[in-house]
Amino acid sequence: EQETLSEQRYPTRYDVDQAESEIPTLLCRACGHIGVLNSKALEVLKITKDTPDPEGGKIDRDSTGFPTGILREKALDSVTAKIQGDLTHAERKEFIISALNICMRNGLTAVQTNDSRAWKIYKEIQDEGILPIRVFLTPYIEEVGLQEAPEPHQGNSMLSVHRIKILSDGSLGAETAALRVPYKGTCNHGLMLYDQPTLNGLVKKAHSKGYRLEVHAIGDLAAQAVLDAFDAAGITSVDRPIITHCQILGKDLLQRMVNIGAIANVQPQFVTTDSRWAEKRISQEQLQHSYAWKTMINMGIKVAGGSDAPVELPDPFAGLHAAIFRHDVDGKTWMPSECLTVKEAIEIYTVGAAYAAGYETKLGRLIPGQFADFLVLKRDILASPEQLTETGILDQVWVNGVERLSITQ
Repeated sequence: EQETLSEQRYPTRYDVDQAESEIPTLLCRACGHIGVLNSKALEVLKITKDTPDPEGGKIDRDSTGFPTGILREKALDSVTAKIQGDLTHAERKEFIISALNICMRNGLTAVQTNDSRAWKIYKEIQDEGILPIRVFLTPYIEEVGLQEAPEPHQGNSMLSVHRIKILSDGSLGAETAALRVPYKGTCNHGLMLYDQPTLNGLVKKAHSKGYRLEVHAIGDLAAQAVLDAFDAAGITSVDRPIITHCQILGKDLLQRMVNIGAIANVQPQFVTTDSRWAEKRISQEQLQHSYAWKTMINMGIKVAGGSDAPVELPDPFAGLHAAIFRHDVDGKTWMPSECLTVKEAIEIYTVGAAYAAGYETKLGRLIPGQFADFLVLKRDILASPEQLTETGILDQVWVNGVERLSITQ
């Protein structure tokens, strides 16, 4: 997070070289949309003055054209893919099992995850009887058509695949989210990862194969392009398309979300981090329709709450607190008109999340006929929601009628 550094800028290859010059080194921003390599890594990867920017990515260069070490979006993806490619099946499985148990211990009964080429791993975990919580796996668009890719609606109530994930832009913190108006004091509009015809084609491809669509769009330019792609593919509310993040919007885009029945997959914890620098990136006019979860609910948009872990912690209590109080790092309320009531906050993490998963008849409520997925808490958060960020609030986790976690005194 460059805003926390003394010079409040992205480090370059030369900064990293001072700490490590012999071992190829990559540092990533918390959002995962921008990173910096040291000189040794640039040498090993053969990234030079003559290396072109990939489509949907950017290699930052100095005034002479030499790479500074900073890579954005798909330029960074090409590097992280090489690193992840070195992991064995057993190592990935171990990491996934560990992550699932961390989520459970944080009070989650289900996760929606975008692990690449991981269907076989999750199936093994389930077959071995060690899947602790429900998993809605959402592969990336690049997997569609591959032999090992799961088919739409494959699986069962504990492990299933229903939708495909597409990334349309970057992140606001990395200044790669695609905006209709440039970032403050710059001519930078961010990065669209695909041009409109390509994005339209990807959406149509996934839709034609029977997958639901989930598209990452943080900036308003990206949200506009995603809604255009949904329209071009003939997607309607019956298809339950999802826009993930939808942080920077406009009145016109909110109305289009209503019209098409797009679900807003939001991350309330972003308020705590983004409030430190959002007003440095975008104008007050843009902020009027940004992080606008209360407005969405009032307009009738279906809203689902999530964490975007590992960018934020997979902690539903922190998310609920952020949705209700919208505290910045100093404990002050940021954009108070968008604060949710306790009931609304709980609903986006339960009823709303179940609707986004297409499981609202089976999950999200404690009523007869639904799966027994619930938590037992040690405190009454309805009466005292300020306790949500206190430690020791969780007592038990139940999934599918089975006690998965019990925390003793």
